[in-house]
This record gives sequence, structure tokens and C-alpha cells, in this order.
Amino acid sequence: MSGTNSVSANFASLSLTSRHQLKERLHSALIEANVPHDTASACAELFDSVEQSFIYIGTARDGDLKTWKEFYSQKYQQYYYCNDPIGANSWDIPPVMQLAEWMLDATLFGVSYSQARNIFSAIKHMLDVNWSIPDQLWEAVGMLAKVIGNISGCGNTVEKYRRVRRDNAKFKEKVLAITGATDILSMAGFKQDSEAYYFPEGGDKLQCPTLLASKLQQLHDRRGFTASAKAVDDTADTSGKGSSTSKYMGKKGFKYQKEIYECSICAHPINDGSERTWTGAHDAPHGEYRYKCDQCEEPFQMCQKCWDRLAAGEPLHKSGHTFTTHFPKVPSPPPDWRCCPPFIPVDGGKTSRYAASREEGDSSNPWGGSLGQGASSGRALQRLQERTGITDWL
Repeated sequence: MSGTNSVSANFASLSLTSRHQLKERLHSALIEANVPHDTASACAELFDSVEQSFIYIGTARDGDLKTWKEFYSQKYQQYYYCNDPIGANSWDIPPVMQLAEWMLDATLFGVSYSQARNIFSAIKHMLDVNWSIPDQLWEAVGMLAKVIGNISGCGNTVEKYRRVRRDNAKFKEKVLAITGATDILSMAGFKQDSEAYYFPEGGDKLQCPTLLASKLQQLHDRRGFTASAKAVDDTADTSGKGSSTSKYMGKKGFKYQKEIYECSICAHPINDGSERTWTGAHDAPHGEYRYKCDQCEEPFQMCQKCWDRLAAGEPLHKSGHTFTTHFPKVPSPPPDWRCCPPFIPVDGGKTSRYAASREEGDSSNPWGGSLGQGASSGRALQRLQERTGITDWL
């Protein structure tokens, strides 16, 4: 990869010949780096540099493609991705999976790698900006799959399928009101005039609408981008207490956590620091603050990052509501635990080497006590950030 730096820079300003030469050099550099030929060809078409290519090719740190799995959260009606061997989970589909999908779609549907990526990106954008309204989103996805699928299914030979009136009440309410839906129609080949969205008569290049209809339908059927997503029933926690059935339970970083709260804004799992405390592992997550609304009947929790956004003025919650700040609350070690951190023999053995009292009722305990209103903690952290310049405490 010694030629990495030379295979990049100001790609848009190059002539067509220079671009072709750069792509050839990029392909050669990837082959020299032992990238499979088909993957190198895809990257040479899609990217401008070796560095950018390896974001999607992945490294050992990113986990093997075969160990990434796609799941569907019935609680949030949203897809998420896990890789157990490296202890990773994400709401966003990992780059290594994205590249694999683009390559597979290009092969199956006869489109270019760039077309496959653009179609994927348009669908992903529509999903990402509408996760907060999942019922409306999935209804729109189903209708788009049907409208576009009608064209590809009949080979664009049925007149009534080519035109959808803009003033159609159902189409207007269920599809056009969803952000990103019109981009999907345009990607499929639909045009628009003052009265309707229409598909050109005689158009015989149906690879893109066929791919779009297929991808939208499998997403609507809860099979995900990969068509092999596994549905997870994580709806058990309705009490506002931490869930003991969370999809994060038992995962890396949460192995000893008995209850897992998730942020009501970003769905981030709030770590209580138990794994770091009981193992002493330097790479285990620190405990995180949790902020709970005092007024909402339906439990509303916020993680520290979303709380900082709220404190900075973002309208993430109802104005005037107050929050209680909860410190990370580390549970007692498992019954079979044999590597508990040693205790310093002071205060009757109540204080550990972390100088944290394990008595939950002790207000001096930074792991088990409650600060009362969340504002005081947030302001203290904000002042500390201003003094140190540190913004990411985890």
C-alpha cells in the first residue's frame, strides 16, 4: 500500500483520461494489497483512493463480513447490526456490509456498482430520516414497493401502472408526505408533471426499478437489506425500569449489567460501568449518566450526549420538563465471581479501591447515589468541558 497517497486527490478536477488512469492505478494498488479482484474492481469504480476503499473493505478491527448479522428490533421497528466476535453493535449498517450489498445487487440485477450504491443510499436516507415515525415509514415503503414493482413486474406494458396522480389522496398522504419518497420515485425512473408521476412509455431498461422494488419489498417484509435479517422481540420492557431482555444483554461491555436502559432519543444503551468495575479491563466502557424526565407518564430517558444537546438548546423534549440525574449504579458481583477488585480495609470494609462506597443509600457514593435534578450535573460537566476542552468523556 505504499502507493496509497498517490492514488487520490482532486479527482473531480481531472480530465476523463486522467480519471481513467487514476482508476487503473487504484485497482492495481488494491490488487497489490491482496484485495480480491472483484472487490478491487468495485472499489476502483466507486472510490477515489485506497484509504476510502479500505473504509468499506474493512480490516480485522472492523470484523469479518461473515460475522456481521442483521436484526430487526420489534420495539423500535428498526434494523440494527451486531458482530459478536468483536463485540460491536450499531443502528447503522457497517460499511463492509454496504459494499457487499452493492456488489451483490450489481451482479444480480445487471446494474453498475455506482447505480447499486445510489439506489441503496436513496433507500437508506429515506429510512434514516423517518425512523421517528415507523408506522408511516413502513406503510410508505410498502406502497413504493407496489408502485415501482407494478412497472417492473409487467415489463412496463400496462398503461394504468405508468401514472399515479399527485392529488390521489392515499398516495399524497402515505407516500409524498414521507421525506425521501420522491427521490425513490425519481431513482426508479418516474418523471413528474403538474398532475402526476409517470413512467415513460416504451422504457425497456428496467434494471433499476426492478432492484428498487425488490429491495423495498424485502425491507417491508422485515428481511432487511441482506434479506436475512432476524426479528428480535425486545418489547418486554414497558415499565420504564431497565430491561433485562435488551438485545445488548450479555454483549461485550454489558456482560455483568443486570438492567439496561436505552436513550429515548437515540436508543443508545446506557452502561452502568459494571464490567469495567468487576474486571478492571481498561477497554471496558465507563459508567454513564442517565437522565429521566420527572413529568412524562411514559418513561423518558436520555443518555449523556443527548442531554448535552438538550442543555445546548436543541428541542429534544417538551419545554419546561425537569430531569433527575442518575449515576451509574453498579450491581453486586455475580455469585460465582472470583476476581472481584480488592477492598481497602477502611470504613469497615465498605470502600473499594475505587474509593466508591458500595452502599446504595450513601449519598457520597458516585456509583449509587442520585444528584436530584439533572441540571446541576449537566452544568458541572459543561464547566469542566470549558476548562479542559474535553468533549467526549467516554
